[in-house]
Amino acid sequence: MTKDPEIYNLLKRFAEGNYTLHDLKLIREKIDDPSEKKSVEKALKHYWYNQIIPEEKQTEEVDFEATLNKIHHKINRNYDQPGGKKRRISRNQIISRTFDIYNKAAAILLIPLLSVTLLYVFSIQTGKEQSGTNKTLYSEITAPKGSRIKMGLPDGSQVWLNHGSKLKYPQSFGEDSRKVYLSGEAYFDVTENSDTPFIVNTSGINVRVTGTEFNVTAYSNENSIGISLEKGSVELYKEKDNNKKQKKIYSMNPGEHAAYYPDSHEMNIIKGKNEIYTAWREGKIIFRNEPLPNIAKKLERRYNVDIILKNKKLKEYTFTATFLDETLRQILKLLSKAVPLEYTIKSMEQNKNNTFTKEEVILELKNGQNN
Repeated sequence: MTKDPEIYNLLKRFAEGNYTLHDLKLIREKIDDPSEKKSVEKALKHYWYNQIIPEEKQTEEVDFEATLNKIHHKINRNYDQPGGKKRRISRNQIISRTFDIYNKAAAILLIPLLSVTLLYVFSIQTGKEQSGTNKTLYSEITAPKGSRIKMGLPDGSQVWLNHGSKLKYPQSFGEDSRKVYLSGEAYFDVTENSDTPFIVNTSGINVRVTGTEFNVTAYSNENSIGISLEKGSVELYKEKDNNKKQKKIYSMNPGEHAAYYPDSHEMNIIKGKNEIYTAWREGKIIFRNEPLPNIAKKLERRYNVDIILKNKKLKEYTFTATFLDETLRQILKLLSKAVPLEYTIKSMEQNKNNTFTKEEVILELKNGQNN
């Protein structure tokens, strides 16, 4: 398959987190240039195709448009809803679902990153050029729900963002600190620099390191913040007095997991179970005597669904299991074999504005138990 090497290599570096600010500018220019539209589309398709079939095994040109039309025709011909009613599916829906199938390929990340992140970066930069101020320029990356992102920071540090997480960071770090802002969950592999500490700011606590590997979980809808230290050392600080002063509250050791509760200012330290908190980076979900409500939260984030526990007694059940790339239905089926529960999945529905609701999973006890 023919491609423009320059655009292809730019997109490849961007998808793999090995890009520079200069690369970002070039990509933005290519996207904004109407004459480059076909070249950008070809490069995107080619990169996506390479995630499915290695380049050395590609023996013929692929007509993506013709293939898509065949899929479109076949689905609309054979797809039936319950009761025998036909439901025609648009080509855009097919594209969306096709991308969902290959959500592990790095190319999937290109579309949301190019359309959201680059727009954010360059709109800020344009604002600075117009105003002539010396404000710090920030980039913001969001991992779409149902996906994980690996990216590089200006100092060479590597970050993995979990489903639905957001990271804001300066385009260039200052001399005093390397400060980033996290909402959600991320794994950091920080480049060593004892003179310039690396700080992860969350809504309730700051994590300060000079160079190490650690995981931070700080979702806004949860009542605790979790920090898991793989190696090196980490210091935890609580900000006060309008962020002007910081109070050190704990120094972590490798293998520890700290659960901090901002409302009560309490902290629990767990040792020897870090794999539970960092396994998501490898696509795993690990439960060790985990209560069902906690499991439901993790599955909601992982599969972008809403889970409803219909019986209070379900909250008493705990599970121990390890899952790797299983589908939601496979996990639910296994859970229903372990305890007397059954599940119902309510399919997505199309709203008036052509968006779709989330799938809804209802868990309830078997035999009509209602408590």
